[in-house]
Amino acid sequence: MAKSSYFANSSEQIIYRFLYNNDYKSRIREYLMGKKPEDNILTALKSVLDQMPKEKIGDATVEDVLEAVDLSISFTPVLPDRVDEKRLPFEMPTPADAQLRQDRRYQVIRRDRRDFEIVSAEELKVMRARYLLVRDYYSDRLQHNNLHPPLTSRAVSQYFDGVFVKLPKKLAP
Repeated sequence: MAKSSYFANSSEQIIYRFLYNNDYKSRIREYLMGKKPEDNILTALKSVLDQMPKEKIGDATVEDVLEAVDLSISFTPVLPDRVDEKRLPFEMPTPADAQLRQDRRYQVIRRDRRDFEIVSAEELKVMRARYLLVRDYYSDRLQHNNLHPPLTSRAVSQYFDGVFVKLPKKLAP
C-alpha cells in the first residue's frame, strides 16, 4: 500500500523540488544574493519559473500536445516530473499510474518511490503529455536501433507493455 506524501499540497512539492534540484540551486542562490534584503525565496522561485524554458521532448513541446491528451482513458501512465531531453538516452524516467478519485481530482501513484500525490486535471494533462512525448521518443529510437543497449529492455517493458514490434522498412517513418 502506498504511503501518503508528506507534503500538504502540490505547491509545496514544487517548492521542495526546486530547492533540492541541483540545476536550480545556484540560480536561486544567485538571485537571492544579488537582490535586496526584502526579496524572499518565493520571489526567487517565481523568477526561476518565469525563466524556465518550455519543456521540449523530440520535436514538440509539452504545451503543443496538451489538446490531444484524453483523460477519459482509464489506465493513464504519466510522468510527474519535468524531463531533460539531453538525459533521455542514458536515464529513463519511471512512469507513474494515475487514478480518478471521487472528488474529481487524480491520485498519481509513483512506481519507483511507493508514494502518491493528488493533482488536478490540468496538472495530470501536462504529466500525460510528457509521458506521450517520451514514449514517442523511445519508439523512434527503438525503431532505428538508436538507443543505449541497457535501456532497450527497460524502455520496452515500461513504455510498451513488454512488446515492441519494429515496422518493416517500407512502413518505417
